[in-house]
Amino acid sequence: ATGASFADGLAAAPAAAQVDAPLLLTDHGALPASVRAEIVRLQPSVIVVLGGESAVSRRVATELATLAPTVRRDSGADRYDTARQIALNNFPAGATTTAYLANGGNFPDAL
Repeated sequence: ATGASFADGLAAAPAAAQVDAPLLLTDHGALPASVRAEIVRLQPSVIVVLGGESAVSRRVATELATLAPTVRRDSGADRYDTARQIALNNFPAGATTTAYLANGGNFPDAL
C-alpha cells in the first residue's frame, strides 16, 4: 500500500492479519530498497497491491511482478470502493458475522 495515505493500508490490515502476512508500504512511483529487500527475504507466492495506479504506480506493480509469481491489484473507484474490493477479495460471503465501519475521511477511528 502507499505510505503517503492511510486509507488503503488501514482497509487491508484485517486481510493481512487473516493470512498472517505483513503489510508493507511503498512510495507511489518507486519501490523503496528496504521494501524490495523484505519481499525478497519473504519470498511470497502472492503480492497484493492496494489501491489504483494513483496510489501505487504501474511501474511499482511491474517491479513487484519480478519478485513473486502472482501480483494482484485490489482497487476501486475511490478509497471506499477499494476497501470494498479488499473485503470482497479476502473475506468471502459468510466468512464473518461482524463488520466494522469507520469514517473514511480521517484515520483515528479506523485505528
